[in-house]
Amino acid sequence: MSWINKELDRQIKEISLNIKELEGNLKDDPVMQRFKRMDHSNPQPDSGALIDVAKHLGNLRHRVWEMMKSICPCYPVVLDPNTVNSSLSISADLSSVSVSTENPQIPDNPGRFSVYKGVLGSEGFSKGTYSWVVEVGRSENWAVGVAEESVIRKKNIIATPENGFCCIWRKNNKTVAGVNSNEKPIALTTVKTVCVILNCETGQVTFSNFDTNTTLHTFTQPFKKKIYPYFNNNSKHALEILPLQTTISSKI
Repeated sequence: MSWINKELDRQIKEISLNIKELEGNLKDDPVMQRFKRMDHSNPQPDSGALIDVAKHLGNLRHRVWEMMKSICPCYPVVLDPNTVNSSLSISADLSSVSVSTENPQIPDNPGRFSVYKGVLGSEGFSKGTYSWVVEVGRSENWAVGVAEESVIRKKNIIATPENGFCCIWRKNNKTVAGVNSNEKPIALTTVKTVCVILNCETGQVTFSNFDTNTTLHTFTQPFKKKIYPYFNNNSKHALEILPLQTTISSKI
């Protein structure tokens, strides 16, 4: 996966440059320079010459961290490169997948999807409740949902509960749910963003249109195996896992 390593190196360098630029801006800031020149042993400021040090330096690290959130996102699900179909490409931060424009040489290990264009999340679940949001965007042919750890990966199957999947997908301009080897229409309009909620205790997988907050379909399927997030894309337009909304709280 040398292309992933190269892209990671590039992003790390870019973040480092952003940090250095921020440090340089603080170093050259006239307010900071004026503060450094102040005579702390015997200050003799003229009237009105004092600066609001607290305003500029108070909680400085905290404010810098707030700015860093935009370039250091946290994703609820990251993709597993060891399961991705060789015709697909995943981003360096493991958050999006699309049909590859190249022909990467990827070994066909036992866990890799070698027929249909799928990829699993890196972490499986057996208890608890989890959710993630996927931007399906302009992809014309996609599927999202969950898959049991034991699903068949080396021959073509339908992503339905009897095969270990709970999925919805878009094909031929229709959004459908895979139910009992059939396609059940679930949306009359194009869905751009899908929210998936997995409840391992109740065996429920709920899909909703994230933009309109409307439920699309709910599967109730007792799980016997560990469950993984599942993504399938047959388009050059990527499926993107959206980052978590990070908040800051202060406690005394």
